[in-house]
Amino acid sequence: MLVSRDGRDYRKAAHAAAARQLPPIVQVPSAPVSVDLLVVTPTKAGDLDNRIKPTLDALQGVIYTDDRQVTEISVRRGVDRSDPRVEVRWSEVTA
Repeated sequence: MLVSRDGRDYRKAAHAAAARQLPPIVQVPSAPVSVDLLVVTPTKAGDLDNRIKPTLDALQGVIYTDDRQVTEISVRRGVDRSDPRVEVRWSEVTA
């Protein structure tokens, strides 16, 4: 699949933002992970599901090695005109 320039720019910016906010990880986990996303947009417009894949791709190398490790996803939407963002919480899944 060909990713648009906007998509590549988003992925790069999201990856950098996540890396800045998390403590340095000596080794990125390779275990299964659960991800909880709060997608806060300036308006209610747009499909929520279109926000998931680019965000998971951007987190590769930050909270997991590959997004194939994501075994659980929870996604919610919020609206904030002055501060659109994606909030991410994650944890390793233990059997």
